[in-house]
Formats: sequence, structure tokens, C-alpha cells
Amino acid sequence: PLRTLRADVPARVEAAVLRALAKEREARFATAEEFAAALEPAAGAEATAVAAAPTVVVSTAPEADGGPAPVAAPAIAVLDFVNVSHDQGLSWLAGGMAETLQLDLQKVPGLVVTGRDRVARDARARGGEVKTAADAALVGRAVGARWVVLGSFQSAGPNLRITAQCVAAESGEVLVASRFDGTLDEIFALQDRVVAAIVERLATEVSGVRVPRTERPERPERPERRVVAAYEAYARGRQAFRTFGPAAFDEAERWFRLALDTDPTYSLAYSGLGSLFAFRYITGTRREDLDAAVTHLERAIELDPDLGEARMWLCYAYSRLHRYAEAEAAGLRAAELAPDNFHAHYMLAIAHHIGALHERRPRDLGRAVEPYLRAIAAEPTGQPAYLGLGWLYALDGQYEPARALIDCALSIERSGVTREVKFVGARTLRAALHLRDREPEAARRLLTEAVELYPRIDHVYSASFTTMSHCLLGELSLRAAAYDEAITAFQRAGDLADASPHRIGMGYLAVRTGYGLARAFRWLFMKREEAQAASAAAELLEKRAGYAFDWMWGVSDAEARYDTAAYAAASGHLDRAIEQLEQGVAAGWRDTALLEHDSEFQRYRSEPALEELRARMEAIPRVPVSPAIAGLASRLGDQGAPRRSG
Repeated sequence: PLRTLRADVPARVEAAVLRALAKEREARFATAEEFAAALEPAAGAEATAVAAAPTVVVSTAPEADGGPAPVAAPAIAVLDFVNVSHDQGLSWLAGGMAETLQLDLQKVPGLVVTGRDRVARDARARGGEVKTAADAALVGRAVGARWVVLGSFQSAGPNLRITAQCVAAESGEVLVASRFDGTLDEIFALQDRVVAAIVERLATEVSGVRVPRTERPERPERPERRVVAAYEAYARGRQAFRTFGPAAFDEAERWFRLALDTDPTYSLAYSGLGSLFAFRYITGTRREDLDAAVTHLERAIELDPDLGEARMWLCYAYSRLHRYAEAEAAGLRAAELAPDNFHAHYMLAIAHHIGALHERRPRDLGRAVEPYLRAIAAEPTGQPAYLGLGWLYALDGQYEPARALIDCALSIERSGVTREVKFVGARTLRAALHLRDREPEAARRLLTEAVELYPRIDHVYSASFTTMSHCLLGELSLRAAAYDEAITAFQRAGDLADASPHRIGMGYLAVRTGYGLARAFRWLFMKREEAQAASAAAELLEKRAGYAFDWMWGVSDAEARYDTAAYAAASGHLDRAIEQLEQGVAAGWRDTALLEHDSEFQRYRSEPALEELRARMEAIPRVPVSPAIAGLASRLGDQGAPRRSG
């Protein structure tokens, strides 16, 4: 690092030179122009402070530019340990060591621990295993950490040697370099010694006050410290879980259950099993999976109240069970325990978002904005946060911030530049905004891409967004008076909904399909078919049997009421249309622009009842728009994702 030779060299220059000299080609600058730009003084502060949590400033600065992403509270990142001996029987220890060290460090007052998944993804992007202090410093600067822990382990018969370093990310200086010998049965004691060495060295810098040796902070208690076999089983389960997919989930469940059979009081294994069941609920919306998730996550928290992962997934499970007060409490605590974790903030945002819609508290929708932005700050390539916040604004009739956010999601989706779980749906939701902006050709291009691409992607939301895309193609055809094409598109959507009725949001999409068909049949004077389609849609929305009616981006009670109102208007029943619109407004629908140009409402534009409803909607305060949204697209573009909107 340059500043070991010249202390006056700016940090940005040192970071740029280190990046230019990176061993892996992908980690270096792509062009000389990028290198030159990195050497220039920063154009301004990139950090977004969130008033609700004054002790932490979360950064929305680009992560991959080699420059520091500043945080107010000192942050530390823990890398997976390197298996030097290449003993595959101990491969589980690489991630297991990192995870348990991170949990220990989270208990140090005044220290923020960077999310492990985020660190691991950045390390993989730079070539996988990080073995040198210089490479660790690059990772630390990329994820906004002040220090980075890296290490290795090797076995020789029953003996185990652990080597650990703590590196200052800004300078690359090695602050701690320790080597500990023991056996696998002594793994907890060895880890304790690693943490003690790091805490001893960093105590002054974390607290800002020199602490006498006799008063140094005690080593925090570890959630598990008894049975090595349980620790191994848990680590193997976590290793399988992170690959995602049905087969991996089955394997992970076996390991987690083995860990609990070995140690019935193992909090981390309960947390792993609970989060696994929460994921399974997303794929099939089975109530038993949700109940199992809650049971295991609550047990994990009972055993270890400071387990952030358990609380963030419990927040999600409570939200899907409509236990919103409990969900928000769990989410707030998760965000406190894991301030750098994408899911902690995202799950809290979902709790606010779904709760406000489901409980008909539209004035509370604004509470979701801050945690959505925190999630984006923690992981700027986390696509679902852009989708969630973007569609919140779309439903509120605020197209400008909606376009900015969903354009970011679309850029991520197309580029594949993501360090979060890859996602789908941006093409569909951006097409929906093009429809609202009366840009049919742009909408059709994106929808054509979606219906060709999404069915080939193994993703829990692929079927739902493919179905929604066919619904939107039907809407496009209705607007073009191509009624036969509209029927074909809506029937295709109906077939997909019938094939996957328990995918999230499918119930709402089946309702939309029914009313879309009814509108097309009406224009073709097919009275019997119209009546059957409309009756089936109305009955389904009322009884909600046989399909999943969970909220997702683009579908909810609010949209379903608008779909019902549009058909009522088309069939000449203005009173019913007004009544359904009022229900939609109560559920969070505020899209007056859509109402203004929807052809089904054109003949009623001068009707006093509709004008009165529109005036009441306009009088309702809109969801506040954060100034931070305006700069998201340019910052995301700096990370290499193409800025395209279709």
C-alpha cells in the first residue's frame, strides 16, 4: 500500500493503484478512463444517513470502484477461511469458522459486522479464496469495512492449525497475525483465542478510548460451545443451504436436524431450519411450512435473543401470517443486530409494506421507504428492494420514482451483475409502467422478452411473473382492439395460473385473467362467455379458494379491486365501479393517472361520482420520495450494469 511509504497519499489514490495492480483481470479497471476517474477527488458524499438509526450511516456508494464506502460506526468483515491442507473432510470449516467468528464479533459493543454473504460474494467476484492481506484490503474497501479478518487452517492427523489475520482495509496494514494449534475437538477454544486477539487489538479503536488491559471487554459468549459434531453438521447444512434449490434444501434440512439431534439446544441449527422452511413457503405457500418456520425461529431466539438471522426470517414469516406488529418488532431488532444485512432491512420493509396494504392503512405505506433504501444501501445490486419500493410508488401514482427504481432493477436483471440472489420480474413491472405511460411498443418488447426468458429460469417467482406478463399482453391487445389476441393472451395466463395455483400472487392473477377475458368477450358480443368469466373472477376474489392470494409486486387487493372496477365500468355499472375503486383506495391504490386514461372509464369522465372520487384520492397525502432515489441509477451504472430501460 502506497501510504506505508508516503502517508500523505490520498486514500482514493492508494485504492485506485491497488485495484489497478489486482491479480485477477476482472478486479482491475476495464479502461484507462476508469482509472483516471478513480484518481480524481470524489464529487461529493456518497453516504445516506438514516435518521432513525443515528449510530450507523449506510452507504449507497458503488461497491466495485475500489474506493471506500464510508460508515460512521467501525465495520469489520470476515472472510471464509482457506483450507490449506485441502482436506475435503474439513471443507465445512471454511464457512463455519467465518460464520461463528462473525457471530462473536457482532456481540462486541460499538462494532458493526459486515454481512457475511455480501463479503463472500465480493470475494468470489475477485477470484474466490482471498489469501493475502492486500487482496483482503480490497474486499474490505469494496464492502465498506474498516477491518477485514482472513485466515486459513490445515490438518495433520488429529492436529489442527489455525492462522488468522486482521487487516486495516484502508492501508492494508496487518494489525493482528496469530497462529493457534490444537485439535478439532478444541475448535471452540481455538476460535475463542482468535476473537480475543482481534478484540484486544481493536478495543481502543472501536471505543475511541484506550482501555486498560484489566478492563478490556470480555470475550462474548458463543451461541454453541459444547458439541463439535453438532457444529460440523450445522456448518455442512449451511453450506448446502447457500446453494439454494430443492435438492440442496433437502440436504440442508438433514444436516440441520442432525445438528439438533446431537445438540437439542443449538440455536444456530434452529435458525437455519427455520429460515429453510421460510424459503420453502415462498416456493409453495404451504401453511405448514410457515408454521414450521415460526416454531424453529422462535426457538432459536429463545436460546439466543441476539441472533439477527432468526429475527429477520421471523419478520418475514410473521408478515405472511398477517401478524404485522410482531413482524415489525422482529424486523426492527434484526436491523439493529445486523445493520449491514440486506435481508434484515428488506424484511422490515416488506412487513411495513404488506401490513399497510392488508390492514388498509395506506397512510403507513411511507414507513416502508426507509428500510427499502437501507436494504439497497447494504446491497446495491439487491433487485427485490428496487422492485418493492418501485411498485409501492407505482401503486401510489408516482411514476417518476417508480421508473427510476424499476429501471435499476431492470439494469441488474439484464446485466447479471448481482451479489444478491438473482431475481426476475423487472421486465414485467417496467412493461406495466410503459403501459401506464401509453408506450405500447416499449411494453411489448419487454413482455416478449419476459415470456420467452422467465419460463426457462429456475426461480420461485418465474411462473408468477410469466403469468403477469401474459395478462399485460392481453391488456395491450385490448387497448389495440385486437380482441382475439387478447383472449389468447388471457387464456394463456389462465392456463399458467391453473398449472401453478400455489405460487405467490397467483390468485390475484387468476382474478385479473377472468376479468380480462370478460372484457374481451364483451367487445365480441360473446355474452355467455363474458358472464361465465366475470362470475368466476368475482367468486374467486370473494372465496379465495384453490389459489395463493399472497401479496407480491404488481398484485394485491388494491389491484384486484381496480380490475373489478374496470370490468364494472365496461359493463355499464358505474355504481359498482365506484364502490370497487373505493375499496381499492382503502387498500392502497392511488393511481389516478391510470384512471384518467383507462378506456373503460372514458365515457364516465364527467360523471360527478367519479370526479368526486378522484378529488378525494388527490387529497390523500402521497408517499414521501427520498432524494436518494435520484442518484441510484448513476451509482448502479458505475458498477458495470448497463443503464437500459427497454
